[in-house]
Formats: sequence, C-alpha cells, structure tokens
Amino acid sequence: MEEMRFPAPEDRETYPETCDLCGGGVAEQVVILTLPDSEGRVRIIEGVPAGVCDQCHEKYLTVETSRTIDTLLGAPPAREEPIPVWEFAEAV
Repeated sequence: MEEMRFPAPEDRETYPETCDLCGGGVAEQVVILTLPDSEGRVRIIEGVPAGVCDQCHEKYLTVETSRTIDTLLGAPPAREEPIPVWEFAEAV
C-alpha cells in the first residue's frame, strides 16, 4: 500500500485537484468550520473559503485562510449563541 502524503496548510497555497483521502475532485466552496478549544467548547467560523472533496467532503484550507482563522480566533467572536447538545449514551 502506498504511503499517503498530507500537505500541511502552511505548504498549501492552492487546493489540490484531487482529494488526498479518496481521490475525489476538489472544488472551492464556502463552508462552516467547527473547531474545539482546549476546554472542550466548540468554536464556529462561518463563511470560510475551502476546497471541498465532492466524494468524502474532506476540507482543504490555504495558508492564507489558515492565518486568517488564527487571527480571528485571537479576537472576540462576532456573536455568541446557545447550541443544543445531545448525549448519545443516553439514547442507548
């Protein structure tokens, strides 16, 4: 089996033409990213340009987008909203 190479965002100035995971086509879309913080809370960033695989939906960010996200996360959020949460174990 061939070893897979996953370019780090700092090495990516454009999106790959094909997905590193499944080989699907990658096209630019505007997405919503959810990122956990060190305290287990979820941070949501809307309107993020990303390359998205048309098969597995893997997202790719450029170095410019990654740097912008780092800057955003260092500033107060645009707004805060309550988010409903379900516990899977309670359903079993």
